[in-house]
Amino acid sequence: MGQSENEGGKRRALLLGCTTFSGIDSVSWEDHHRPNIPDYDLVVVSVPHVTENFLVSADSDLLGKLRTALVRLIHSGGKIVALLAPNFTVQRPSKYPDQLSSNAWCPVGYETPREVGKSILQKQATYTSYLKKMSEWSFHLTIPHGCLTREIINFYGQTKNTKYKVPFEPYLENRYGRILAGQLHVEVRHQQQKSNDFGQTWREYPETADVSSGTIVLLPLIDRVSPEEALAEILREEIGFSFGSPEPDWASQIVVPGVDKLLQQSAETKLRIVHDSQLVKELEAQIADLNSFRRLLFGTGKELEAIVKRSLEQLGAKISPSKYGEEEYILEFEGQEFLMEVKGVSKSISLSHLRQLNDYLLKYEEETGKECKGILFGNAWRNTPPEMRGTEDKPEFPENVVKRAETWEISLVSATAYFESFVRTINSPELRTSVLSEITRARGIALSSRDHRPISESSTPSTD
Repeated sequence: MGQSENEGGKRRALLLGCTTFSGIDSVSWEDHHRPNIPDYDLVVVSVPHVTENFLVSADSDLLGKLRTALVRLIHSGGKIVALLAPNFTVQRPSKYPDQLSSNAWCPVGYETPREVGKSILQKQATYTSYLKKMSEWSFHLTIPHGCLTREIINFYGQTKNTKYKVPFEPYLENRYGRILAGQLHVEVRHQQQKSNDFGQTWREYPETADVSSGTIVLLPLIDRVSPEEALAEILREEIGFSFGSPEPDWASQIVVPGVDKLLQQSAETKLRIVHDSQLVKELEAQIADLNSFRRLLFGTGKELEAIVKRSLEQLGAKISPSKYGEEEYILEFEGQEFLMEVKGVSKSISLSHLRQLNDYLLKYEEETGKECKGILFGNAWRNTPPEMRGTEDKPEFPENVVKRAETWEISLVSATAYFESFVRTINSPELRTSVLSEITRARGIALSSRDHRPISESSTPSTD
């Protein structure tokens, strides 16, 4: 085994399966004299160096002890990074077990189904210097249902009273969601006994894991990259390993001309990045806020009520909770109250929606002794593109609804017309008052910039 330094709080790393590199602790697969693996921070495993001869001759106890040591490593927060080749299995008629696979080293089982492809989607920017070399792949990675080894279960508890979960997070996927590289860990929940004041007891698992292990990273050996080249990239990523001589402490005190200036530029650039990152977050929040108003055109129920309320407040109206009936809310504008009803339906607005609002208006008059105007906001044909609404076969407010609204002096606000008017006020705030004025003063259809043509009652489509 080679030796590595552990001075100044450096991460201690062990390379398992390959002894090519100097300057780092390493051990071959065949070596029975292994160091104390749980004492390391990182173990890098080279599966491409697993040979058929090793698997045929390996004592099952050797691999069992290795899995136990790796379980203890990840239990203590250590990390395993495995360079993988496709799994293979050898037959061992005269040994136990009678067959052994190249993934038998791992405390959590994994599979490498053979497929060939070139679609590669980055999900996390991790191990980029190595993974960017991948242009095609010949296998993907899966974690089977029965992935827990005997060593995991013996360490944490039997499955009859211990619940396990093994989340597998992708670094790379292909276009149909198969994981090409990623990381996993083991979550353990032990069954707990609960009771109540009535003496009843039961057992359940906690929502939060009792134990969340360290990480196991699975990286494929990329075609046309040697295992040694891949391992060097991984070690460089993890511990800054270099083939060059390690720099002694005194070397850092030597000043090279030009470094101070570059350090200053680097610090200034980092500050700009922090500032720009915050600016990006703010801009993305503004974008999401503006795009949320698109829900005016497809929302229904509480979702639609909320976005209509927010848009009216942005126009300058005051919105109060309902207090005279079950209307959605009360709009206050220019010292006057208006009862609002908001409907999002998959067909036309119907007379029943109008009658419901009229009932609230009558209750308002009974309780206050004053008349009040009603506003019915209708997101009709909400699953249909806006440009296809308001036609003869898809009226937003049929003729019978328009006539009755005119008689009862109720304002009918179409979601499509309102959206057009509302978005104009984003760049022209001076239009806000006029939009509210038209909504509150209309008798029948308001905001008639679109062709909201009513049709006869005999051809009125059914409603939700």
